[in-house]
Amino acid sequence: MKIKKKALTAIAGAALLASAVTPTLIASTALVTFGTTNAEAACYGSGTFKTCTDGSSYSTYGNSTYGYNSNTGQTWGSSTYGNTSYGYSYGSGGSTNWSYGYYGGYGSGYSYSN
Repeated sequence: MKIKKKALTAIAGAALLASAVTPTLIASTALVTFGTTNAEAACYGSGTFKTCTDGSSYSTYGNSTYGYNSNTGQTWGSSTYGNTSYGYSYGSGGSTNWSYGYYGGYGSGYSYSN
């Protein structure tokens, strides 16, 4: 349990430190890190469409990204408007919605799962 706690503390500390520079990227990365056991994948493609070695494929249009993972059956997406990012994920196991905002040096967010 100590190893997990140290790893989560290190990730949270890195996210807090880096959030002043790239708050929306950190929000997305933190959710992926805590929500999966292996967050490493190489992605290839050109233009707006990418395919990844973890079974994911996604497209980016402006400030929005939409994807699907063929290994997990999860569909997901996210968008950023100003200082706030929104996202969702759904599949056979249920769904999750989240939001993260960054204002005046402080970030906060929420998530809802069913």
